[in-house]
Amino acid sequence: MNQRILSSKIDSFLTLHGLQNCKVTMLRGGKNNQVYRVDSASSSQVLKAYFQHTEDSRPRCRTEFSFSSFLWGNGIRCIPEPIACDTNAGLALYRNVEGRALTAGDVNDSAVEQALRFYNMINRCRDHAEAATLGEASEACFSVSQHVACVETRIERLVSRVDESDCDRRLLDFVSLHLLPAWEDTKTRIDQACSRRNLDPGAILPRTARRLSPSDFGFHNALRLPSGELCFLDFEYSGWDDPAKLVCDFFLQPQLPVPSKPYFKRVLNFIEADLDEDRQIGHRVEVLADLYRVKWCCILLNVFLPAGQSRRTFAAGAADEPSTRDEECSPDSFTTQEQLDKALSYLETRQLCKHESMSLFCTEDEKWPIWTS
Repeated sequence: MNQRILSSKIDSFLTLHGLQNCKVTMLRGGKNNQVYRVDSASSSQVLKAYFQHTEDSRPRCRTEFSFSSFLWGNGIRCIPEPIACDTNAGLALYRNVEGRALTAGDVNDSAVEQALRFYNMINRCRDHAEAATLGEASEACFSVSQHVACVETRIERLVSRVDESDCDRRLLDFVSLHLLPAWEDTKTRIDQACSRRNLDPGAILPRTARRLSPSDFGFHNALRLPSGELCFLDFEYSGWDDPAKLVCDFFLQPQLPVPSKPYFKRVLNFIEADLDEDRQIGHRVEVLADLYRVKWCCILLNVFLPAGQSRRTFAAGAADEPSTRDEECSPDSFTTQEQLDKALSYLETRQLCKHESMSLFCTEDEKWPIWTS
């Protein structure tokens, strides 16, 4: 969307909600959406303008506002209060929360306990009638085969960029020398793990074993308040999902990773305790963890894809979106190199195994290695 048109929509939206004489300040640093602080004489809100693209039809605005409204309506207060939204315009208004982004030093016992408490509060409400109106999470998967297919799709998108004549040679080298071999190795490991654990890759997780997930759950999507309490943010991919995916993402997301050695068993045991009918979540995490390492590597390379670059351009508040496909597919060299370096480092370190105990991912009553060499 042209930035001038968006600005007009924002003005109309704010006026409709009695905020026509406010100070509006764009908050920098986001990579997905445009975020503004809206200050009036009596209040402070946050306005989100959600990215929209023909190659990414996920309804981010509606998903986040519906999920936030569901949580707020059920008394959950460790989130920004949802105020208003216009799903057609892709705009939503939330109460401003005064806090700061977390750092690695903030990821401690208290933070992990608050995250688990938040997950528990969400899923205490899962049997409420309105919970049934919430959709599936973005890229929700309910069988091992679906998890594999989801990552395969991401791999194919990157491979399709490699096949184009104007492909960045650095992407070609990374995909051919690192990503594809890692993915083939991962699929072999998944087959072996499913056989070892007697898991049917095509078996569908029953609805009773699915849980509501904030999705992209981690401390990169939270603020630390002056009181030390956490406020959790960004639910645009939220919905019903496999809780094993949430566990993998919690430890594998690269922006602010949770150290697994002190916390993995605590987190898994906590979530498993709520899954009396699903005693195989630990086995699914074993099967899926390496897969989600590859998926996060692909996410780091989104900048090479048309929608990924457009999203960054939009989030930065560029005056206008690129007018042609060639422009849209030409991210700047510094950004692409930075993301390639991050992806390579991430893929090579294998966060959860290379520097920690090989028996780290285990159930309470047995040891089972993951990512064995």
